Amino acid sequence: MLPGTFWHFDLYKEIIHSIKPAIFYDGVNNCPWNGGRSNIVSNTWNDAVIEEYYQYGHRVAMTFSNGDIDISNEIGNKLLEKLSAQDNYIILRNALI
Repeated sequence: MLPGTFWHFDLYKEIIHSIKPAIFYDGVNNCPWNGGRSNIVSNTWNDAVIEEYYQYGHRVAMTFSNGDIDISNEIGNKLLEKLSAQDNYIILRNALI
């Protein structure tokens, strides 16, 4: 697994076409399921970035580390929908489970 799906995308986009399929993981700033890391502006997810990983056979893993997951959150649900379309992963850290 390689860290920084979105945070390091500028670096990864230069090499993802030439490496074996891998799993890239990250937590995004605009999803409260991940603690809502609002101090990291460039770590916002978008479809284009995820699709570029998919294009080269890579998978994406998202971390959800907030103890309070509101299942009505629009961003969290969009991420789940997007990630369920491929063989991706959810890394869940919740002390209640």
